[in-house]
Amino acid sequence: MNARTCCLSLLLVAIALPAAAQDLSDDFERALSELGKLSPGVVQRAKLTTIDSQAMAAVFQLLIAQPPAELNEATIRQWAKDHNIDELDLAVAVLDWLALERFSTVEYRPFAALLWEHVQESEQIIATLPAQARVFLAMYLATTGGEDAIDRQIVEQELIPVVAEELKRVFTTGAQKNWPRILAALIWGYQYVDDHATAVKVSEDWLRWAEYWKIPTDERHLSSAEEMLDDSIMAVYGVGEFVNRLVQTIHEPGPKSEKAKKAQQRFLALARANPEAREIMAGEFKRVWPEKVTVSLRAGEQVTRTLTVKGDDLFWVRGADCELPWVNAVLEKETVGRRDNSYTMDLTIGPIENAGTYQTTVVIQTNDPRNHTIRLPVSVEVLSPVTARPDSFFFGFLKTGQDKSATVTLTSTVPFEVTAAQADKPELITVEVTKQEDNSYQIKATLKTPDQPGTLEGNIEVQTDLPGQETVTIPYFVQISAAE
Repeated sequence: MNARTCCLSLLLVAIALPAAAQDLSDDFERALSELGKLSPGVVQRAKLTTIDSQAMAAVFQLLIAQPPAELNEATIRQWAKDHNIDELDLAVAVLDWLALERFSTVEYRPFAALLWEHVQESEQIIATLPAQARVFLAMYLATTGGEDAIDRQIVEQELIPVVAEELKRVFTTGAQKNWPRILAALIWGYQYVDDHATAVKVSEDWLRWAEYWKIPTDERHLSSAEEMLDDSIMAVYGVGEFVNRLVQTIHEPGPKSEKAKKAQQRFLALARANPEAREIMAGEFKRVWPEKVTVSLRAGEQVTRTLTVKGDDLFWVRGADCELPWVNAVLEKETVGRRDNSYTMDLTIGPIENAGTYQTTVVIQTNDPRNHTIRLPVSVEVLSPVTARPDSFFFGFLKTGQDKSATVTLTSTVPFEVTAAQADKPELITVEVTKQEDNSYQIKATLKTPDQPGTLEGNIEVQTDLPGQETVTIPYFVQISAAE
């Protein structure tokens, strides 16, 4: 059993003691002593007059049993209130304990946030904090920004040294996987005091060390630390040199390594954040598909087409626009590949009020110096919003003297009204218009067959209130034979 496991076991034994006990038990005193060998700050906080040691042990047990999702500042304050513990003392003691036993399984940020609230009231508190609590405070500020929120001299004297020492410590303990989070805090500290050169030197030394010894790493937190480091590298060497470094890593000979993939992701992230540097951060456009977009739709309708833009492994798409307000291109998906990058865009067209044929161009912006803009022609045919079903009046095959009715239903993709309807031979065909509950119109044409057999055809014109579509013409047809 190692010292930490022993310590926790003793703490849990102490928790089982009656709550009314006023003096520290031998077991609990021994637990504090064992814990103190590893982190004197816990003992210091546990023995403050505002803290009852058994109450603190009970809180530790709650912390072990409490699901991380339920940890927040409100529950911490409630624990402090329930156990008559000063909330600042509670936050500091737990943070100090987390560094020993629960760093990777218990969320530290609610405790650090509570500590930060007190620090904002008095920055002098920092100098009195145990080293581990200061480390967690720096980690918290690194994730929340903390820009100009604290005196720089305090950061330089009270935070940076303990974070640097903690980074050394974790490489020799079982908490190695967590080193990127501490590295991010150290980078933040040096950046906060405008010491970018030291941030770069120290960070690159640790990154090389971790890579050489294959230190276990939390890739998500390592990526966050590397993204923070990018700002310092650019501050020291300039954007151009930084980009050159990334490109060299991306194009290293052989299969693309994880390091090269990460460099590619950082290159693309930087390119998106610095469009003014596109001449330096150049990619190569390969193709766009389709090369032309042709659509047909009814007035009032909207359609979407998918565009795919491809380039090399440094290529990226900044965006796209069109001069017509009813044509919109939205970047939906970025696929970063080993040899090329692919961008999927949704091109939404419509709704358009007036029927007709429209020609326009979608302009896609890229980081290819020879193809800063890719012009994609778009042809749109807008049909009448009104649809007739069926598309004609067919009376069939009749004999002279025989009457028959046929109906057509008119619908529209935009609101409309039918104002009149008439056949070109009103003496033979009468027309009735009925508005339906769904706002469509039923057009009923009744034919009185003429005395002469033969083919009868023509049109029925329906008048609407639609601008540009005032008249809808529907043909009719009938074949008439002599009555027997």
